[in-house]
Amino acid sequence: MFTLGALNLAGVVLTTFGRPALLAQIASLVLYEMVFAALTYAAATAASGKEPNALNSIRAARNRIGTLVELIVRRLGAAFLRAITIIGIPLAIRILVRWWFGTQAVMLTDANAKQAISQSCRLVAGRWWPTAATILLVSVTFAGLITVVWIAGGQFASMIFGSALAVFLGPVAACFWTLWFLELTDTEEVIAATAPSAP
Repeated sequence: MFTLGALNLAGVVLTTFGRPALLAQIASLVLYEMVFAALTYAAATAASGKEPNALNSIRAARNRIGTLVELIVRRLGAAFLRAITIIGIPLAIRILVRWWFGTQAVMLTDANAKQAISQSCRLVAGRWWPTAATILLVSVTFAGLITVVWIAGGQFASMIFGSALAVFLGPVAACFWTLWFLELTDTEEVIAATAPSAP
């Protein structure tokens, strides 16, 4: 898992040193999504009791690259279009939380981008606030740590620290979100199985 986490370093380098900046940001975003997808696959493999293999995980993400890129475009496009206005920012946040488990759905259920978004919405339904609070807690913690290091040691120190977080905590975060996705999926299946059929 940490072998895959080390691939996040390429994204950090692209973000920091890539030129032109916009293309470097886009390439970095796609790379982060690919690494997260591979980590998701590895975490699900481990959760099933099998030994995860970095190359198999990378191949699985590579095979789904078109769907993953479409998912990124849909997420960011929908959020951007709503966040253009001040009034739309809460709607953009709502969408990002509802679509949070899209990557897991793509990698673990072989869904296309639209199906993955629908599945994520179903899983988050009735759990929006706990999901949003968890995303916020994780994001603020990471951003806060990097900011403290940046204030204390400067940009280079924060880049090194951020790289270490990406390598070592990236896999942990991917495992956490994947296990939560699997738990929610199991819960949804149990509810569907026990729901009374319509007359």
